[in-house]
Amino acid sequence: MDDETSRVLWHTPTEYDALRHGPPYLPGMPYQPVVLSSKQRSDIKAFVKSAKVAAVPEGASMTSLLGALQGAALLHQTHHWSTKGRAFYADHLLFERLYNESLEFIDQVAERMVGLGKPAILAHVQASLALTFVQQCGQPSTPDEMVSSSLRGELAILRLVGLVIAAFDSADALTHGTSNLLEGVADKHEGFVYLLQQRGTPEALTAPPVAIYSYNRG
Repeated sequence: MDDETSRVLWHTPTEYDALRHGPPYLPGMPYQPVVLSSKQRSDIKAFVKSAKVAAVPEGASMTSLLGALQGAALLHQTHHWSTKGRAFYADHLLFERLYNESLEFIDQVAERMVGLGKPAILAHVQASLALTFVQQCGQPSTPDEMVSSSLRGELAILRLVGLVIAAFDSADALTHGTSNLLEGVADKHEGFVYLLQQRGTPEALTAPPVAIYSYNRG
């Protein structure tokens, strides 16, 4: 098998049940990293580009990205608590993974902001941005709607990462360190999109667009 990123999870077909043991793309802890092939990554980028995510013409900032990342983590965690139904265990694990793996980059983005000499990170501002982000992702009540809500949030983050990179680049302020961090955020959240797509999200492409917002102090 020459797929550059193949991952195989062996199980006994007569004993494995995705609804009880979790989906095969979510092996037990510690989770295996999601490493996408160039084709998969290209497909996800095309999906992000064509999705119903509202673009912001100017003002994208690290502050808005931090708020979006915090909002997405809260969204996934809430879905982890709230999901139900026949596929409960599989979805429960999926949302738990998305939440847990979101935290590392939240911390790194905040620390990069401090290192770049950005204005103080204000709790009430970040809480407001995170709340706005969550509200824009809808109010799901079924497991499928929760997956679609999480997917819309991830698409918004990927679009926002692109806008932040472009803003730094246009200001001739994109250092190697900042570029690596933002590309790392994109890589991680492209993996999240892949996992959510594997789960199946029938409502995702027809959902209302997610408004990406900015904050003029960041």
